[in-house]
Amino acid sequence: MSDEDTIGAGEHGDLSAAEYVLGVLGAEERRQAEFRIASEPRFATEVAFWETRLGGLAGGVRPVVPPTTVWNGIESRLSAALAPVPKREGLWQNLAFWRTFAIASTALAAASMAGLIYLAQVPSFGPPLLAQLNTQSGQASFVAAVNQGEDSVTIVPAAVLSAAKGLRAVADPAGTQFMQVGFATAR
Repeated sequence: MSDEDTIGAGEHGDLSAAEYVLGVLGAEERRQAEFRIASEPRFATEVAFWETRLGGLAGGVRPVVPPTTVWNGIESRLSAALAPVPKREGLWQNLAFWRTFAIASTALAAASMAGLIYLAQVPSFGPPLLAQLNTQSGQASFVAAVNQGEDSVTIVPAAVLSAAKGLRAVADPAGTQFMQVGFATAR
């Protein structure tokens, strides 16, 4: 090569114009060069110079058709790269899981409501309410028991209870037999 073919810091010293013409710039640098072409007339002149100077090189190259295997390889790699990647759905994106969860939750809520309604309607059979009737000397003469489940009051002589040694006893309506209800608690 001669010295006049060497590029120096002279009139056409901005090599980014030559790189733009050759197509070796990255995407960001290419956008900047295109912006400079549109906004700076001097840079546009340099790009035109390099297109004229390097354009003759492409005329001397004869076209070569690549083998079909090369094109097939390029197409397969491009189609693989452009194909959508199947998403791996987790539990949170699984529609069947959420449907099953919703049905189970609804069934559980309905069963809970039915249980609460049932419990509200069933009367509570707590321990019988007891009252002790004392004489003036403070000795127990009668014990009265209110049975909440049967809505009845039973009165029993205290002498019968002392014979039962601390057990609560309730007389049946005929007054002839006694039934054991439970243990009396001392207060």
